[in-house]
Amino acid sequence: MRGRRVPRRFSEAHNEILLTSAQDFPREFDAHVAATEPGRPVRDGVQRGGVHPDAEVARGNFDVLDLMSVALHAATPRDDAVRAAEEGAHLGLQASDAHTYLLAQYFEAWALLHAGRWGEMRRILDHGLEMAQRNQHTRWAVLFLLELSWLHEQCFDFEVALQMSKQGYEQAREIEHPYTELLGMILLALAHMGLEQYDAAFRWLREAGDRLARERILMDWVLGILLHYALSRYWLAQGNPAEARKEAERVCELAGAPGERNYLALAHLVIAETAMGSGDWGAADASVAQSLALLEGVDAPLAEWRVRAVAADLQKQKGRVEEATQHQRRRVEILNRLADSLHKGDRLRDSLLGATVVQSSLPGS
Repeated sequence: MRGRRVPRRFSEAHNEILLTSAQDFPREFDAHVAATEPGRPVRDGVQRGGVHPDAEVARGNFDVLDLMSVALHAATPRDDAVRAAEEGAHLGLQASDAHTYLLAQYFEAWALLHAGRWGEMRRILDHGLEMAQRNQHTRWAVLFLLELSWLHEQCFDFEVALQMSKQGYEQAREIEHPYTELLGMILLALAHMGLEQYDAAFRWLREAGDRLARERILMDWVLGILLHYALSRYWLAQGNPAEARKEAERVCELAGAPGERNYLALAHLVIAETAMGSGDWGAADASVAQSLALLEGVDAPLAEWRVRAVAADLQKQKGRVEEATQHQRRRVEILNRLADSLHKGDRLRDSLLGATVVQSSLPGS
């Protein structure tokens, strides 16, 4: 390292959880600690833990960080993650701290997406967007918009997802926020894939991959999992099982350490699909079994309905009609649960139930 300069980006790095610049973070941290016991040196406050029984607001800041770590942790059950985020939002309201409140709302929406509680997520995002815009918290407004685009993508409303993710990405570039830009790229790719616009999808995936390769972004492991999963689906759609498997194995590496079973199950599903494509039914059976084992005792509807769909097809191919029917029945239950989490008449509900992949699994299809 002698003679080499520290890259400029490190001096400008952002705390992606708190959305606080590295330059401003020491000052803000000192202020939080000083607020715990006015008049006491900051260093003493830090050594003592920085929390005074009477300093409710300052203590709330530390409590929120604890709760958000629970909400973000991959091994946290989804409902527990939602409750942790809800408590964080409550602490933010108590402290009249819009920034902390919006932080918690972002993580609550993330947890609700993966928990399949989409109606609640939609309400959180509508409220969060309105509050962020009213208080001119541009970064939070962009993040909420991107989460909403992700919900539309999951409901097969790809045109709207594309519009929202494009708007979110452009706004993220304007405010020069790396995490949000990267999330926008990946969501743009997912929307393009849903529309079968594979060339455009790959351009965004390649750009996101290049971005991750040349710079570190806090929380980039979260987006790395999503990126490589999207790449595995892209290569599968392109009829390139070797590349699809390679990307799926990368997902397993990234998701394995934090115990992110949702994406581990999806990665093994891609591996199963590559095996099915080559007629290796034994390998496919083993990979599907791994996916199902990972989901045992876990509420992961986004992964499970897809796993059940492939499991049903696999069992049908092997002539196991009863097993195929059981998987299909479970798939329908999950899809109905996702639809029922949204209000009747909601565009998202109609889009979900009207999607070909969903229609083909419903009774009478």
